[in-house]
Amino acid sequence: MTSLKNSLEVVLKRPDVLIPQRHLLLISHMRANTSLIGHLLGDHEDINGYYEMHIGYFSWKSLIRQKIEFYNSHPNQASSQYLFDKILHSEHYISPEVLARDNVIPLFSIRNPVDTIPSIINLYRKVNQNHEFFTVSGAILYYEKRLDTLLELAREMAHEYFYIDAEAIKTRTKETLDYITRELNLSSPLQPTYKSNVKTGQGDSGDHSDNLKKGFISKESSNYSDFNWPDGEKERLLKKYDEVRAKMIELSKSACLK
Repeated sequence: MTSLKNSLEVVLKRPDVLIPQRHLLLISHMRANTSLIGHLLGDHEDINGYYEMHIGYFSWKSLIRQKIEFYNSHPNQASSQYLFDKILHSEHYISPEVLARDNVIPLFSIRNPVDTIPSIINLYRKVNQNHEFFTVSGAILYYEKRLDTLLELAREMAHEYFYIDAEAIKTRTKETLDYITRELNLSSPLQPTYKSNVKTGQGDSGDHSDNLKKGFISKESSNYSDFNWPDGEKERLLKKYDEVRAKMIELSKSACLK
């Protein structure tokens, strides 16, 4: 994270960070195509940012912090209409008051558990096999708790956010990109291609798969048909997902579905 000294240096070099900007926040969970969506958004001239910044949003000051963090890492980046971040973990708190601000655009998205849980475990097989998310129970607990948090936040933000099914970016690519373009009032349509960036597939910035590095939306999908689900857990989680999804769609300003 940026130190106080570095923050002051950023402000002195880029006083425009103190000027209000629009903030596009993708609020979701791990393994919900958020790295792909972030890259597609961040490749547009109206949007800066494409990765997870791992910060919380407690007040308007957090929005300035977001800008300082971004421009400290990208000092030569020109200002844009939107500054993007994604929030996938409940440890990074988001205040409903921040999301209700006129210059903040919340975009909610969730993915079905049948694909999400095995994908979480596969991710931690690559990055940290000692992590609790490498276990089936740990991945399930994270997913359930995150859905609860997202639904609670959606209730707080009723009819003040947009929603997309995580799968829609692959199953209905053009419709989804057109939907986001329209809702954000972008200067040109979003495209199904993007550049690979410095943080693409690196560190804790998101997806580490080769698919993300291709620069386009890959239609390839993992086959989890042989995943060993604990008795009754697959059906229970699907029921919970369906209930949460239905409520989030109902509470949204508008939605794009798979």
